[in-house]
Amino acid sequence: MKINRNLPILKHPKQQLSVFFNTETSLALRKKRITFRPGRLILLLIAALLVLILLINLLMIPSHRPRSIDMDFETGGNYTLIPFGNNILLYNKQYIKTVNTRGETLWSLNLPLSQPIVETAGDYVLAADLAGNSFAGLFHGGEKLQEFSLGNDIISAKLNKDGDCAFATAADGYKGKVTVFDKKGKEIFSWNSGEGYIMDIALSDNGKHLAVAQLISTTDTASSRIQFIDLSRKKVVGTADREGTVVTELRFSGSRLLAVSDLELCGFSGSGRFQYSVSFAGKQPGKYDISSDDLLAFLTSDNRGNAVLELYDTAGKLKGSYHADSGISNLAVCGSTVIVSRQRDIMYINSRGKLKKTVSSPCDIKSLGVFGDQKTVLAAGSTSAYIVRMR
Repeated sequence: MKINRNLPILKHPKQQLSVFFNTETSLALRKKRITFRPGRLILLLIAALLVLILLINLLMIPSHRPRSIDMDFETGGNYTLIPFGNNILLYNKQYIKTVNTRGETLWSLNLPLSQPIVETAGDYVLAADLAGNSFAGLFHGGEKLQEFSLGNDIISAKLNKDGDCAFATAADGYKGKVTVFDKKGKEIFSWNSGEGYIMDIALSDNGKHLAVAQLISTTDTASSRIQFIDLSRKKVVGTADREGTVVTELRFSGSRLLAVSDLELCGFSGSGRFQYSVSFAGKQPGKYDISSDDLLAFLTSDNRGNAVLELYDTAGKLKGSYHADSGISNLAVCGSTVIVSRQRDIMYINSRGKLKKTVSSPCDIKSLGVFGDQKTVLAAGSTSAYIVRMR
């Protein structure tokens, strides 16, 4: 095989480029001579490669139309969906698994739990059973790192991005106990509740603060007390009482503690300094989602019984509200993206409470999850699940 090239040497770049694309080259192959322009051939190959890359990227982007994905719906009941990095974690009474935006299962655990609670932070997953068998395990990448021997019924379980885990459990002679472990299973703090029954706990991401919500009941009313514990000093540094209301959930957003009760949303500093209160009196609050550091969503009702979705930032400022013309059955928040559903309709509502998009699912929706891109949604029914791009 012999190749003949006749490329003149030119001083001007434009001339060189023109010559490169237009100069012919001959190729002798099996006594036949083939003439072609190598510059144009290279240009065509580059264009074809760019088109191929574009097609691959388009295929990887979820469609704006619901796309079915394979999941095991035979056992374990309906799935609960929560954001987990860029993916979604799903769990029920039989399985814990993560799914990406292409519908691929990244890892799956067969973990039978009677009353599961699953928390995520960073790359860690904490799974516990609230039904009395005292199981709790810390997982990373689908592999079990630790199993905790708690010995009593679990009331609440929380973790932070470093893998530290906090558990509220029943305790003989007390109204509950809180124990904190590091990711290696070493106990780093414990505290017994003698004043009130523990309702929930929260652990800050920096590992410095622990909060405990207690139920304080008298013959007439039920109230709440929140204990603020400095883990570096291993002592209670603050207490907050909320009269006539029962705090059911605590979560740290940065250094701020969020407390949700049947009547209000409150914000406190890590040491217990009161910051604000948002009253839900007369609004009959139902579903809510405080998992995002950007937006808190509460489903309430107006004086005519219509569903109202109220959106707040973590400082307690109302950002927007959406008045629904019918009931809302599911609610999911990731970042500043809010997704709700009713029957088969999936709706994207922006942070100002404006309905921006509605997509119909092929099945009745039982649970929703928003992926980390804040654009893609996983909607799960009783026997099928679908991925749809909402933004």
